[in-house]
Amino acid sequence: MPWLTTEGASREIGEGETVVGSGEQADWRLEAGDLAVRHFVVRRAGGVTTVRPCGVDDVIALNGTQAGAHPVELHDGDTIDAGSARFLYSAERSGAYPAVAVGPAHLMDSRAGIAYLLEGATVGIGRDRLNAVVVRDPT
Repeated sequence: MPWLTTEGASREIGEGETVVGSGEQADWRLEAGDLAVRHFVVRRAGGVTTVRPCGVDDVIALNGTQAGAHPVELHDGDTIDAGSARFLYSAERSGAYPAVAVGPAHLMDSRAGIAYLLEGATVGIGRDRLNAVVVRDPT
């Protein structure tokens, strides 16, 4: 049986859909991690497990790359970044909960639906087009 693990919590992924989020409508409710009420869906059907954001405003990154609206198949060792939480997908549960490695950081723009990868010691943020993260605000 596949498992999702995050800092301090693990959950077995059963057949069907598991909604992960911070609200009462989520199947796996986690109040920490800055998750949306219904942030993402993990779906298991037979031997295939997929992940997708719940809505257009919910941003997730799979192995450091922003995931789109369509389901993406998960493989053993994949990581899912959502809010400030990182989840590790395991195809089978081992005797102990695996450690969730800290990886690259992302700046999430939930309105635009974009995850900016923060690489290196310095990342430019501002109105200038040469910045890695361009802020579209005249003030």
